[in-house]
Formats: sequence, structure tokens, C-alpha cells
Amino acid sequence: MQATEIHDYINVYSMVRFADGHREPGIIMNKYNIGLGSMDYFFVEHNNMNDFKKAYDVADYTACDRLILPVDLEEIISISPINLSDYKAILELHNEYRSPRSLNG
Repeated sequence: MQATEIHDYINVYSMVRFADGHREPGIIMNKYNIGLGSMDYFFVEHNNMNDFKKAYDVADYTACDRLILPVDLEEIISISPINLSDYKAILELHNEYRSPRSLNG
């Protein structure tokens, strides 16, 4: 994909299909590389999203760098945003889903 094609999906929880055929939920991020004068792209896998956010919130950039995977745009075949029901299914697959508490009991 071209950078202009993925612009709308930067920092959006999405399903990403890679050139090797596998699909993975997570977030595509970008960061400006001052030394090269270009944009670098990264992928945060679903399983690493909470740890990445915690590390980012406390400015632990070493941990952040460990939790992201560099991505070449040519490796990304397609990106599709994940709707709420898909998100729930992903959480269930990863044993992270907790059913909402009922207000009436």
C-alpha cells in the first residue's frame, strides 16, 4: 500500500493483511525519522497494545521500541477497521473479554 492509502488508518485499531498472507489485529503507527528525513511505519500487535500504552504514558521509550514492529509499506496488502463485534470476538479469542456488568442486577 502507498502512504496516502494508509493515512486514514494510522493509529486506528484495524485488521492488517500482510504480504505473507497472515492477518493480524493491531495498530499501524508512523514516526518521522529525522536522520533519513522520511516517515517510518510500525505495527503494534493486539497483544502488545496495553503494554505499549502503559510504556508510552510513562515515557518508557525503550519499552515502546521493544513492543513495535517496523513495517515496510510494501508488506501491507490491506487494512480494514475493526467494528465493535469483531473487537469483542478478538478479545474473546485472546481471553480478554469481560462481559459488561448489568445495571439491573
